[in-house]
Amino acid sequence: MVTKLTFKGDKPKKRKRTEESASSKKAKPVPEFDRSLVEQGWTTATTVSDITGPIIITRYDEGVEGAPYSIASNKGKLFFSSELDILPHDQCVNFPPDEVAAPYLVPIHLSEPRDTTQVFTVTQIRSLDTGKKNQLATANEISVTFRSAEGKYLSLSQQNTLDALAEAVGPGETFTLTKKFKSGRGVWWALLVNNAFKVCTLPAADDGHMLKCIKDKDGVLDDENHYVIRVQTKNSVRGKQIMAEIENNDTKEDRLLDTVREAIVLLDKENIMVTNAVFKQLMAAAQEGRLNEAIIDVKTKGKHDSRC
Repeated sequence: MVTKLTFKGDKPKKRKRTEESASSKKAKPVPEFDRSLVEQGWTTATTVSDITGPIIITRYDEGVEGAPYSIASNKGKLFFSSELDILPHDQCVNFPPDEVAAPYLVPIHLSEPRDTTQVFTVTQIRSLDTGKKNQLATANEISVTFRSAEGKYLSLSQQNTLDALAEAVGPGETFTLTKKFKSGRGVWWALLVNNAFKVCTLPAADDGHMLKCIKDKDGVLDDENHYVIRVQTKNSVRGKQIMAEIENNDTKEDRLLDTVREAIVLLDKENIMVTNAVFKQLMAAAQEGRLNEAIIDVKTKGKHDSRC
């Protein structure tokens, strides 16, 4: 299910990554990232399994790393939009597949959409197992469709460009994304339509850009055919894993709290006062799996105090 998109100005302020103390790791594993970063943010797709739900298709011109732009659609006509939000790197979650974070600190890997015209919804058609298996996916190539915010599909036009006017899916609406690792620039994706035409971003006469779909068997236009795909973090493979960890930890915490509350009721029936200090003692014991021993200690101390 695709949830409502949020944009700059209408979402809560994101918090920085939380640090874990040695004691908290022992008592309760805490996910590395703050929940709000995962639930509300965007990340760079690094595996085919990341490419699902709302996405933006971005790139930048060679030598102009500070100015990413995205493909956008308005009333079926495609254009390039540079109106992207660029977040501070500590408010953006990326998952470098090679554990080298530097390429993911440049603006294109920190970008988020500012408007629904920049967002397309991906539907995977099939996976093509053409690459080596890795931890998070079984392929480096995938076939998809892109649907605009207006509900129309990206499509190969008769002028060998793209529009977003199609209401049904056929070969001209079927795109193939192939993973490309670019040294020092992170994971990018080659974009092919109708299994034959490279979707290329080329210079336009007005110093802007234009989309052309070209058969390029010799690979002359490979660089012009590569894009960074930004996806909602919660829909990525690692994002889903982190959210599951958070939910699991929340559930464990709720169960521990319920157990401690039951213990407090029992202690109260025996007229043993439970102070804040005792409550913290019981919670710590519950997290360490020794609640019963702690209850006995509290009872013993309570009875001893009542005799004094």
